[in-house]
Amino acid sequence: MRFPDFSEIIRWIGIIFCGVGIILVDILWTILGWKLFAGICDAFSSFGFVPE
Repeated sequence: MRFPDFSEIIRWIGIIFCGVGIILVDILWTILGWKLFAGICDAFSSFGFVPE
């Protein structure tokens, strides 16, 4: 069993993080004003880890 390489791990973290975040973002934005979350998700997208 091979270990996935680092970029693959980061890509999956980004997909999971942003995928879950997209579901919750309206709630979180309303409750917490969570601009940090949006910044992190944008960072993942800009590095190409998350498909547009």
